[in-house]
Amino acid sequence: MGTSVNGLMAFKYLYIGGNGHLCAMSGLATKVKDSWLYKEPGSTCQLSIEFNSNELSLNPTSDCNSYCGARARNGFEEAIKY
Repeated sequence: MGTSVNGLMAFKYLYIGGNGHLCAMSGLATKVKDSWLYKEPGSTCQLSIEFNSNELSLNPTSDCNSYCGARARNGFEEAIKY
């Protein structure tokens, strides 16, 4: 969505699986070396967001599955081409 001068990136992610179940998360990620890291307050869920020349990769901890419907597990583990 965008970045700020203080090293934060706003993001919103919505995944809709073929079965109609979904994963959804949004927040502010902090720049950490070559990636962005989102830590859910009060949880052990962490989402690493990485950009390279042709894709965006999402790398969550397993605790982030609570943001997904029962049949959308692992919906955050995506490599999105652009």
